[in-house]
Amino acid sequence: NTKADGQGRDGAGRILATYDYTDGAGALLSQVVRFAPKDFRQRRPDERGGWIWSLEGVPRVLYRLPGLVEQGRVFWTEGEKDSDRLAGLGITATTSPGGAQAFRDEYAEQLARLGAQEVVILPDNDAPGRQYATAVARACRRHALQARVLALPGLPPKGDVSDWLDAGHTREELEALANVAPFFDDTPGTEGDPVVRPDESAQAEPADETRQPAASAGPALEPAGLVVAGDDVVLTWGGYDVTITAARPRIRESGGAVRAELNVTRAGRHLHLADFPLASTASRRTEVKALDDIDPTVPWRDLLAHACRVLVDYSRTGDGPAVELKPQMRGGERYLVKPLLVAGHATVLFGDGGAGKGWAALLASLVVASGTPVAGLVPTRQGKVLYLDWEADQEDQQERLALLGRDLGVDPSGIFYRRMSRALPDVAAEIRADLHSIGDVQLIVIDSLMPAGGSGGDRSWHDVSNTVFTTLRTFGPTAQLILAHLSRSDADRPGQGAKPFGSVFNTNFPRAVWEWRRADGAPDELLVGCYHIKTNNTAKHPPFGLRLTFEPNPEHPERVTVAPHDLSKEPDLLARAGLRDQLREALRARALSVADLAKALGKSEDTVRRTLNRMANRGAVKLPDGTWGLPA
Repeated sequence: NTKADGQGRDGAGRILATYDYTDGAGALLSQVVRFAPKDFRQRRPDERGGWIWSLEGVPRVLYRLPGLVEQGRVFWTEGEKDSDRLAGLGITATTSPGGAQAFRDEYAEQLARLGAQEVVILPDNDAPGRQYATAVARACRRHALQARVLALPGLPPKGDVSDWLDAGHTREELEALANVAPFFDDTPGTEGDPVVRPDESAQAEPADETRQPAASAGPALEPAGLVVAGDDVVLTWGGYDVTITAARPRIRESGGAVRAELNVTRAGRHLHLADFPLASTASRRTEVKALDDIDPTVPWRDLLAHACRVLVDYSRTGDGPAVELKPQMRGGERYLVKPLLVAGHATVLFGDGGAGKGWAALLASLVVASGTPVAGLVPTRQGKVLYLDWEADQEDQQERLALLGRDLGVDPSGIFYRRMSRALPDVAAEIRADLHSIGDVQLIVIDSLMPAGGSGGDRSWHDVSNTVFTTLRTFGPTAQLILAHLSRSDADRPGQGAKPFGSVFNTNFPRAVWEWRRADGAPDELLVGCYHIKTNNTAKHPPFGLRLTFEPNPEHPERVTVAPHDLSKEPDLLARAGLRDQLREALRARALSVADLAKALGKSEDTVRRTLNRMANRGAVKLPDGTWGLPA
């Protein structure tokens, strides 16, 4: 443990600085301690106010972890001091403890999971610094992160980015150098140290053996015409009968770099499919070589360079000109189904497997198709529904629809079904054709989010999420109900909040998010609570409950009844609501004293009293006898 005089254990020297490594919530996991004379050691808290000079059993995490979430570009330094220096300039920065000798591949994996797209690595100007930068860059590439290695010009031997800033350089200079720094390339055939030294940065690009003959040796290289066809951006070269197509949902920019998925055909024959950063010379060189191996008669280097430049320009201009915003109140109804579905936008409904989300989706579909209110779900207009199903099949859904329609006494027609096996972007054109042929589709159901986005290869959850929501925007101003799952850890925490499984974008992209949670009830009942997790432009709706009863046999029901359900009767569902909502539910039946409410909800009387006072103007009434109730 650290002594009061600043000495470390074993007489390691005077402590100069400590650097905290925390989890995502900011809880301390370990510290790196810097001593004088120069030495570094690591320790963890012993939960008694002291320290244990060992990291046994401690998760290894990146430095400044909480600030790395959803940051497109991250700078990676060799030490904590340099990361703190950059953070002081407003730059997102991190490092890993122990340098090159202690580097772990999992550090790059953490950064990818947090949503980073590009890493700018700043090596110290010495051999260990270049070794560390190479290790980081290779790990980043393995986890589908773009890696730039920026060897700062003018660094003295053993110098670092802090020395460079001390010499008078600025944040703006650093970011400008990062924008043009080369992407890391250690593909087979690359000789020597992949990290460029400062005095080598001005050298000419190595000769490219894949370069094709000049354009004059073949047909004229006419400028490719760009055509937007549905969900695709199409470029053509008539002289070579070459077409390069990019799916719009797969053109994305992060940290200043634009990536796209390109499909190359010649004379109608598919040649190549690749997803890579368009401005990366090394990546283009790899794709040119692959194409040249297939068909060496085309000047692929020139065609691909032109396509990349056009697509980068397209990504930064968008699908139409900018328009001036006018101060104007929104017209029309905000909801398609009150309070659940936002009109013209995406709503996510998430919950554990077996919680009945499929029943909820069919119930919402029936409400829209019939125009009939059911159990507190009120449609604002009637229309058709397109149900896209990656999980069940047509026979299952038709049986459920028959049971619901029989009990509610409504016509279940107007719900169209498509069993899905491919990712949503792959069939987007077919779905748009369905929408056109069906007509008047008011609701699209996605069952469920993860298979709709596809997976595999080096794609991150963020990429999957972006794929789904970007594709949905191409279907026009139609309401969408997207079913999603939650993680096992969230499912096992009754009474606590949860989020949809996968990327944080599964909460950020939709305009409304609801959690669907099942209570521990009888086997012939499905008791659920629905909780408003996220909304835009409006207040959150109080939670509500539903009860589905399966008669006479829950395994083979002949009748399913749907009715509202009082959450106050289900302690596990009520506990999931916020305290205000818990109080409203508890007071719904009768007036109660503060003491009775505190006992029923397991809260302190002081907490209950303060919350009721804040609710006095929002639905709670203090009665003359000192009890509290709700307006009649």
